[in-house]
Amino acid sequence: TTKAHIVRAVLESSALQVANCCRMMKRVSGIAPNGITAMGGMTANGFLMQLQADLCGMPVRLPAQTEPCYGAACMALTGIGAGLSLDSLKVINPAVRVYQPSMDEAEREGMIDAWLRAVERTLNWQG
Repeated sequence: TTKAHIVRAVLESSALQVANCCRMMKRVSGIAPNGITAMGGMTANGFLMQLQADLCGMPVRLPAQTEPCYGAACMALTGIGAGLSLDSLKVINPAVRVYQPSMDEAEREGMIDAWLRAVERTLNWQG
């Protein structure tokens, strides 16, 4: 195992957690998200953003402003009805890059299921 293996495992785990959340949102609500707007420092990693698009099976958009507190503030203003709508957010913080999914559904579902089985095996692990 090298440092590169550890870094890749962290990136894959991050993408798989988001993919599992998207899967659960769809299962619980019956509504499938149609895309992700990514924010934060990890958006600088192109490998992660492409993997996220592949594992979620939807486009991942990177807006001009990726600072998480900016996004949280915009969503808070939208939530309290302070004049911002979801459509206006697209105008004031437009996507500057979009990663399109390229992984087929069988591979995507297989990777998520394998990860969930691995997570399950670690529960209640006593070392």
